[in-house]
Amino acid sequence: MPSAERDVPSLATVIHRVNDSHISSIKQVVTKIVQVVNDPSATPYDLKRAIEIDPPLTAKVLRTARSAFYHHPEEFYDLAEAIIWIGFETVAEMALHHKVSELFHQPEPISEYSRSGLWKHSIAVAHCLKIMYRREFEEPGELAYIVGLLHNIGIIIEDQFLHHHFRRVLEYAARLKRDLRDLERAFLGYTHAEIGAAVFKDWALPGNISKAIGAKYHPDQADSRYARLPGSLYVADAACQQWGFRFAEFQSFNKQMFVTQREALGIQAKALEHIMDEVEHALHQLESAGWFLGEP
Repeated sequence: MPSAERDVPSLATVIHRVNDSHISSIKQVVTKIVQVVNDPSATPYDLKRAIEIDPPLTAKVLRTARSAFYHHPEEFYDLAEAIIWIGFETVAEMALHHKVSELFHQPEPISEYSRSGLWKHSIAVAHCLKIMYRREFEEPGELAYIVGLLHNIGIIIEDQFLHHHFRRVLEYAARLKRDLRDLERAFLGYTHAEIGAAVFKDWALPGNISKAIGAKYHPDQADSRYARLPGSLYVADAACQQWGFRFAEFQSFNKQMFVTQREALGIQAKALEHIMDEVEHALHQLESAGWFLGEP
């Protein structure tokens, strides 16, 4: 195994660079939407205020409300009315989807990796988590959905700010068939999960988000107060890779950990199969509704 390279910036330096880059442009909208989603007393007007600070996002929501998919007889011009018609949860997901997808544009794959594949994987994991929480735990699953959508932002950051090192990590992962985390730790000294956790902690997103993403690779060591979310993330991430929603040709999970976490959550293998059937159906619906048009 290679050792960490001398010119790798510290994690603190990487976070500083992120906050000085275009990535920070999504910070205001994403943090406001997450705050609204995380507030059980929030109203469509709260979501409107979070969205309307971004004119392109506002236009997208209105355009979606006017589309044939939602079958409204008249055009919408008021954002709050559009949110009520489409649905609070759907609009919140759409808004997060739209903003976060801005980070995933890249035309060329690297060593069988592509941002478009990573984006579809992230959406699949988000839906898997939401369905899992509703069917298996009888909980709403909004926060879990957010975790799924954001859990790989550390890979995007590696791609942009540690590109040379990131290419080497991918090349070794593909060649050696090793877990991505092992190679990141060897080359960088930290993992994409730790980068993501540090970013979201710096952005002051709800603590569960950064803790779940930070414990992505070791859910068995997570704080017992937050153990379900990182364990569920591990299972959803692994299941989506197994079902073909991958961002690279190699798998990046431990099969024994996958089974152990699934059983610890009390999820039967057959139940997970049904969840993944719903994930495939959900992604097909998103494509039919045009959510992926113009995106990676």
